[in-house]
Amino acid sequence: MNRRAALKSTGLAVAAALAGARLPLRAADAADAANAAKNSAATGAAPESLGAADENFLTLVADTLLPATPGAPGAGAAEIGLGAFVVLMARDCHAPEVRAALARGLRELDARSREKFARPFAALPAADRETILAAYETHCAATTRPPALNPFRTLKELILHGYFTSEVGATQALRYLPIPGAYIGSVRLNPTDRSWAL
Repeated sequence: MNRRAALKSTGLAVAAALAGARLPLRAADAADAANAAKNSAATGAAPESLGAADENFLTLVADTLLPATPGAPGAGAAEIGLGAFVVLMARDCHAPEVRAALARGLRELDARSREKFARPFAALPAADRETILAAYETHCAATTRPPALNPFRTLKELILHGYFTSEVGATQALRYLPIPGAYIGSVRLNPTDRSWAL
């Protein structure tokens, strides 16, 4: 057997092993989804998910976490629409259990707001929204296991990713150089300097 034939047969063996290892996971995912659908049909409850109706709520949460400052616009000014970005990323890039945790997190935020201030989250002034978010972050950090299912942590990660890759985040909150020069591995920043966009 020559080298080319050996590499080809090794590649085929590896591909077959990887495909075989992935098939049971897909079957398990399908079974879990079927069970969840069966349970929700039996209880009459809709499965937890994020949708277009949550976009305004998510944008408000984003703008509360990243408010406008004298040096940069807030998250609500991002042209991509951070609520839509979070919904899209959660749907396309996260596992069903993470999406369900995020959806439950939004419902819990609104419930906490109504319990503490007798108003929905969207009707609260910024200071009260910050109070609700800070308390919820502490609660999630103390009670969520594994950390990957922490809805507040995942929400913050998606919001930060969306904001700092948006035009206003990359060019106004950060410094952006569209045509960089030579690579400089260590750049001294003063305390008031903005970080560089990647």
